[in-house]
Amino acid sequence: MEELGLEAGQHITGQHVTSKVVMKRFAAPAGRDKGQVCYISLDHPDQAYLRGPAGCGKVDDFLLFASGFLEKLWKKTEDKMHDALLAVDAGTVLNSERHSATIKDVIALHFARSLATRQVGEQLWRQVVLQERTRWLCTPAGRQELQRLFRWRYRLDAAGPAALEIMLDEILAPSMEMWKSGAKFAEGVEYMHDHARAWLRTQQLEILTSGSGEFLMGDVPALTVQRGVPRVGVLGGIALHDASSVFMPLGPRHVAGLGRVPQTAELSSAQVNEVNAAQLLGAMERVYMRPGSGLEDYVRKMIASRQAARDSCG
Repeated sequence: MEELGLEAGQHITGQHVTSKVVMKRFAAPAGRDKGQVCYISLDHPDQAYLRGPAGCGKVDDFLLFASGFLEKLWKKTEDKMHDALLAVDAGTVLNSERHSATIKDVIALHFARSLATRQVGEQLWRQVVLQERTRWLCTPAGRQELQRLFRWRYRLDAAGPAALEIMLDEILAPSMEMWKSGAKFAEGVEYMHDHARAWLRTQQLEILTSGSGEFLMGDVPALTVQRGVPRVGVLGGIALHDASSVFMPLGPRHVAGLGRVPQTAELSSAQVNEVNAAQLLGAMERVYMRPGSGLEDYVRKMIASRQAARDSCG
């Protein structure tokens, strides 16, 4: 936190949660839409949009605190991605420990720097605050300690629950301010990145290619999955250490995953659809694809099915 604090003044307003290097691989290589990426909003799927890679996967004020410092940290991985992705395309990435490690680091980066991580962080923070308030206000020991602190602070006895809440607000104020400033979230993202990077380095890299069809990519591209569980990602309740794999698209033709043995495999059309369905399930706002991929109708159908499932659950 101290190191982050030294860099807190360097703020990046629009931060990419999906690396431009990966996003460029979904851009049309030629033709009318050359250089453009196609995306569809989950809330408004009727219209498909085109945008350059630099404008995709960007979130305003994703980090309010130390965004400049963490961007420099993450750039160390992103600077290695070009050569590693060339090795993926050439089918030689598993022959290189350096390139294999880079792809694992890319997955770790996108696992930590994601919209899902932010939402989980907000949920956990609300739970922590509620638990703390309950511990202080709803237990005899907590109320007794608040009475003592109130008496020490104000030189008089607390006149009822409202006075105890005032005292508790003072106690929690520094932590609440750290969360409001974004410092706690930034610290959590840095920890998650380091933790995921170390754990994924112990796993084996798998490179899956599409034998038929193309992969799309959600705005939460690095997803945890567990055998026999229909949910995906941390928002689906699958923590990193509980996952049977973590996977991420690297372009329309390649997906990287982590498993027990290093391997390459070609997926059938049905298997490509399964990967795409998982990306759609884990996405929060948008999905990206190569213009001309023919995936737009598939995406709309899957979004409609997902909405129907949610509606049936009330």
